Amino acid sequence: MANFGVRFSFDSSLFNKRNFSSFSFSYYHFYNSITGKDSANSNFVPYSSFGENSVKSILETFYSLLNDKERRLITDTDSFHWLNEAYSIVQNELNLVNREYFVDTTQAIATVSGTQEYSLATDFSRAINVYNEDKEVNVNSIDLKDVSHYNYNTSNTPMYYIRGSYLGISPTPTSVVNYTLRYVYKTTAVSSYYENIDVPNNNFYCVINFMLHKAGIKLGKNDSMNYLKLFNADIERMKITSFKQNDNLDSWSISDSANV
Repeated sequence: MANFGVRFSFDSSLFNKRNFSSFSFSYYHFYNSITGKDSANSNFVPYSSFGENSVKSILETFYSLLNDKERRLITDTDSFHWLNEAYSIVQNELNLVNREYFVDTTQAIATVSGTQEYSLATDFSRAINVYNEDKEVNVNSIDLKDVSHYNYNTSNTPMYYIRGSYLGISPTPTSVVNYTLRYVYKTTAVSSYYENIDVPNNNFYCVINFMLHKAGIKLGKNDSMNYLKLFNADIERMKITSFKQNDNLDSWSISDSANV
């Protein structure tokens, strides 16, 4: 008779820094000791519990707001699509007022003599800064329309420009120079229960209102627009509270009671 068991495993290479604050997840698979064969791995399971901002917790809250009849008409595919649509809107709206929150780790670019343009990372959205590591100075940007004229003088101070999915250096490099690009990454999507909705100040709750709005449209409910209004109001509050991140440094200004 074959003996069956359960193996629990952990693989840190599967975790992404944007979705996990610590390596506290595992998965299991079934094992046949006679044949030596394993089943497919299960979904990842946290050692403690899913956080409130996890996809699993958000979906559970969303489903709890539907009655049994409505729940049968809403698929998991619907829910993930609406959640990702809401998450994309949240990220794009936040990027309008806060350029720091979704800034990725840097991309290193080493120039090649005679090569002016270099491929950007696939998740590149907007440049924040380009830094010359060799000279330890920031690099200024140049408008694309001015590049051709600026290229004529090879002694000009190097400047950078963005053209589609490429970063260009003008004038065209004649030697190896090491640059570091810091950038805002594209909006991310979630696809698994264990991933988290990452926004500042616990503003992830707002996505549930958007999901209820989309569900209301599918179910033909008359109050679906009310949830969209709540979602938009949540977005505006998030933008106000997240307008600026600072180090809480002291500041000085003229007092309202000053006689000047």
